[in-house]
Amino acid sequence: MTLEALKTCPRCGSSNLVKDGFIAKMQRFRCKECDNHFTVTMQRQWIDQNLKRNAMILYLSGLSINRIEDLTGMKQTTLFK
Repeated sequence: MTLEALKTCPRCGSSNLVKDGFIAKMQRFRCKECDNHFTVTMQRQWIDQNLKRNAMILYLSGLSINRIEDLTGMKQTTLFK
């Protein structure tokens, strides 16, 4: 996650942040207002099992990946995984 994508400090809500090194291979940030140090973890989005099943059925029915992407709204890279 980039600094631009990060909006606010979890403690004070300030957007006055700077990068402050790495900890456990994760970018560390420091809030200039409250001097709070924190890291941001990306939360993984889980795909609904029914949507996965339907995409697989469409693929086995002979539809192209592009068409499945249009029908399900899932990205091609996700469908390939």
